[in-house]
Amino acid sequence: IHTIKPRGLVDVVRFTGTTQPIDQTIVKSRVSGRLAEVLVREGDRVTEGQVLARFETTELQAKLNERQSALEAARADARWTARDRSDKETLANRNIVSQSAADQARATAENRASMVAVAEAQLDVARKNLADAEVKAPFDGVVGERIANQGESLPIDGKILALLDTSHVEIAAQMPAAD
Repeated sequence: IHTIKPRGLVDVVRFTGTTQPIDQTIVKSRVSGRLAEVLVREGDRVTEGQVLARFETTELQAKLNERQSALEAARADARWTARDRSDKETLANRNIVSQSAADQARATAENRASMVAVAEAQLDVARKNLADAEVKAPFDGVVGERIANQGESLPIDGKILALLDTSHVEIAAQMPAAD
């Protein structure tokens, strides 16, 4: 009887190949606009969450301010129509105004309340777009290629750089079958 135990590899096999990261990504823009600055170069190590590039924010900030104003206007309009609805329902109960006028006031108030929800959603989108003006690294890695430069105008999903995760790499090589 012989007990089998693991042992170290005795033979050394030499080969030529290329290493490549298992995980890599093309970092793209989430907003359209002009790149104000690209903060990294090829070969730079980056950490997750690090700012890699920034877009000009003047138009995005103006859009955010516009959406904020639209929300405030929608809220003011909704408050006025809610008060008008309440007044007309009270008057309709006393038979001073018709029921159809009260129903119209109710419909208008509900419409204005939904317009507030729309304005809030648009404001959230504008805030997200402004936050997305800073392009951040999705994971720790190395900048493999810088595709866009400062001053370039990019569309949504425009390529900015290639990011490589060098913590896990694989080797591609050809070896003789005998080895």
